[in-house]
Amino acid sequence: HTHHNRYCLLFEEFQDNSQRQQLIGNLITHSGSGNAMEIDSALDALLTLSKDEKSLLPFAVFVKGTLDFLSGLSLSQIRTVYDIICTLTLYEYSQETTTTNSDDMDVAATTTNSREGDLDELVILLNKNLAKEDTNSNVPYKKIGVIGAVALLRRLAINDKKKTSSSTNSTVVTMSSSTTQQDDNNDDEDDEDGWDNAGLIQPILSNVVKLCRGSPEIRAFYYDEIADSLSSGTMCRQAALWISERLSGVLEESFLGDYEEEEDDDDNDNENQD
Repeated sequence: HTHHNRYCLLFEEFQDNSQRQQLIGNLITHSGSGNAMEIDSALDALLTLSKDEKSLLPFAVFVKGTLDFLSGLSLSQIRTVYDIICTLTLYEYSQETTTTNSDDMDVAATTTNSREGDLDELVILLNKNLAKEDTNSNVPYKKIGVIGAVALLRRLAINDKKKTSSSTNSTVVTMSSSTTQQDDNNDDEDDEDGWDNAGLIQPILSNVVKLCRGSPEIRAFYYDEIADSLSSGTMCRQAALWISERLSGVLEESFLGDYEEEEDDDDNDNENQD
């Protein structure tokens, strides 16, 4: 914990990018050391630094080096790695490019394509792990893919919750019954409209289910990861509702049955016998 705080303080103190790059490089080295406590400390430091996405983003290519060590990490450590990677990837993806004239359009398009490419690269990496054959030796790799996909979903929902909270805090609220009633109506409308990022994450989650269909263990692990993310309370309400509605039907269809009709049939049989 002491080393974790020291690295975070040094990163804030260093203003030269070369010094910061060396510090990040040391953290990456520690994350692949094989020592559990050393790995936890290094990843915790990177996770803390990732909360200031703008400052850490220039070193994202080095941070992605942690992906090389995934096969030797515990599940909790893998979750931390993907939390960091997804935070940086989605932050870069979400940046808006403002163009003031036609000469900037080509630059803006190039920047946008680069951001989309980083996200596509992450999705391809996840699918590569998920697409492995359903054998016992490949279970760890498929779990890595599941963890990454759910981390991407969770980070999208967390970011949306932050945006909602920020916009709410920046609005001057008038303490009157009419305004309060209007706000309640707006909240209801937002819930009915669904989740804005559903279109982005839905193909990814659908692919997870498709590629894990032949492995009950991995499917159960996927649902556990989703449940843990929902229970954390960090997601925006729209995302939580969207996920619940999407998965509840699947779970009911796969694991639950309607026993009322069966009971009615038994009652009829008993009456006939009487």
